[in-house]
Amino acid sequence: MKYFSQKLTLAALWLLGASIQAATYDVGPGHAKTQLRDVSWENLLPGDVVNIHCKPGGYHEIILLSQSGTADQHIVVRGIADPVTGELPILDGQDAIMDPNIHLFTPILRDAPGLIMMARSQKEPFGYSPSYIDIESLEIRNAHTPYQYTDDAGVVHAWGEFVSGINIEHSHYTAIRHCNIHSNGLGIFANSKYGELGNSTKDILIEHNWIHNNGNIGSSSTHNLYIESVGAIYQYNVIGPALPGSYATNIKDRSSGTVVRCNTFVNSGGNYMIMFDDAGTDLQPSQPNYTQSFVYGNTFFSTNSGSNAIVLYGGDQPSYDFYRHGTLFFYQNTVINQSVYSAYNKVAIFEVPGSVVTLGAPMTEVIDARNNIFASLPVTPGGTPADLVLLSTDVPGTLNLGVNWVSPGTQLSSSPATVTGAENLIYGNLTGENNPDFLNASMRDFRLLAGARSVDAAGPLAAAVASNTFGVDFSPTEEIGPPLSSHPRVVLGAAADLGAYESDGAVAAVGAGALGFTYNNHGALYYENAGEIVFTVNRLGGSVGAVSIDYASEDETATGALDYTPATGTLTWADGDSAPKTFAVPILPDTLVEQSENFGIRLGNPGGGALLYASLYISTAIRDGSGDVGPPQGGVLAFNPDSFTASEETGVASIVVARTNGST
Repeated sequence: MKYFSQKLTLAALWLLGASIQAATYDVGPGHAKTQLRDVSWENLLPGDVVNIHCKPGGYHEIILLSQSGTADQHIVVRGIADPVTGELPILDGQDAIMDPNIHLFTPILRDAPGLIMMARSQKEPFGYSPSYIDIESLEIRNAHTPYQYTDDAGVVHAWGEFVSGINIEHSHYTAIRHCNIHSNGLGIFANSKYGELGNSTKDILIEHNWIHNNGNIGSSSTHNLYIESVGAIYQYNVIGPALPGSYATNIKDRSSGTVVRCNTFVNSGGNYMIMFDDAGTDLQPSQPNYTQSFVYGNTFFSTNSGSNAIVLYGGDQPSYDFYRHGTLFFYQNTVINQSVYSAYNKVAIFEVPGSVVTLGAPMTEVIDARNNIFASLPVTPGGTPADLVLLSTDVPGTLNLGVNWVSPGTQLSSSPATVTGAENLIYGNLTGENNPDFLNASMRDFRLLAGARSVDAAGPLAAAVASNTFGVDFSPTEEIGPPLSSHPRVVLGAAADLGAYESDGAVAAVGAGALGFTYNNHGALYYENAGEIVFTVNRLGGSVGAVSIDYASEDETATGALDYTPATGTLTWADGDSAPKTFAVPILPDTLVEQSENFGIRLGNPGGGALLYASLYISTAIRDGSGDVGPPQGGVLAFNPDSFTASEETGVASIVVARTNGST
């Protein structure tokens, strides 16, 4: 897929030749337009730019993008960061109001909207899709229960489960970049359910975003990203974790032409990191590049205990018809699993279809894995890490292996499989130990030390990397460079290194470094009786000079001074100091029986030349009760029994409500 390349029709050429004067609209304090609904969204023209400026408390509004730019003049919706703190403008779903001036083409969007919706309006014909739209530099949050919103007719709704920060009903050539999307039912949802290209999503680019803490507790249907498109590229993002208690996936992709490169994936709530799922209609399977997907230059950090694989390839629906029936090319990635050993479970890297869907037919999904690092590390130093298996299926599968570093004891497949290249695997370090020789694994620095067996060890990639159905050479030319960026990948030795990074083995820090939360802080759950919550901020990638960063708490569903003690302050590091810094937030218990409540901690205003790392905001949940497990202090109220049938002749029916597991 060549992103945003398209031959112009004669009509489009005529439009470009016409005199179109692009406009810039500024929204926010001190401007003529103070609310998003002050913009006439349904009248935007190619080249128009809407600048959304920071506003205290954010914009509690819902908008529809229904117009189109052109290949040369995109419509741009851009957040303007606070010049002092660097914070992005916020679109917030709590008590959001839908623009009353929009004309939704389907009531579905009224019942299950996104804070930003992309679809045709009632004014456009069937088969039209808004096109060439860029969404940039916004924080998009809280399209989620228990919040409410008001629709365009003035009716108040509760946010349901399948609602989104960004809901793309259908669009072509859309770019979403530099956004922080969190605490929604779905982070981004892109639809193609109508089965024809005009009413589907085509060529979506998702880059340089932090997408995290989306999903619904107990649900496996909502995800950080749920994308069904003809052409999808995910690059330079930090994705994850998902909402604690959910079974959300970081990416559920039902697209053709999928490329996933140079992203950082963080544990995804017990579910897969990526699902290459089967499409919902025959639109995507009819594309020539549906049967090839490319994943390279990424890091994956998982605490999976074995319930699901890290990557699912093929599909998960009962019918095998629209499964991938092709090859996943997975190369130059660093995959880390850190979980407790279990004699009953192995952690799978890849899962492919099993007998429940193939029903005796040959399984046609193939995994081609080369130049990766697959490491299983202990949770505590000296502990026993979980066992790995590369391929999980109960039918004969196909696994093509190039050179890969794997932890000692890694199993090739959970069932008899056709495996080529097993002799290329590198097990352990030079002495056979389970040590990939990372610079600093505890700080998520997965570059390699000098002398690591993965240095200069890369072998040839699959021929399809350079010659494929996309017509694009996907050889790695970049690598992850925090925060949310990349830089050229330059071979430093006789050959490329294995994994996502090229390393010269130098431990010495360069520059002031980047400041941010550790990933294991994200999405934590604490009980009211915990006393306090300790947050850890790291200095990564450099320690030259004295640096500092400010922190401040923010109410979400929890209320400062009632549920927790509000916190503000500054953390400082001396020249040469790269040790983690901590601060504590006291938790205030009460006697109320209530749902979990959340508050956030935000970092900002870095000093001394330090960069901001991707992880600058943590949403933390407080639950009634105490300890790691257990019921609320006040117990649980429930019907007993939970169903009751009575005859009309009974007269009076007695309904029992029982209080169990506590009476404080």
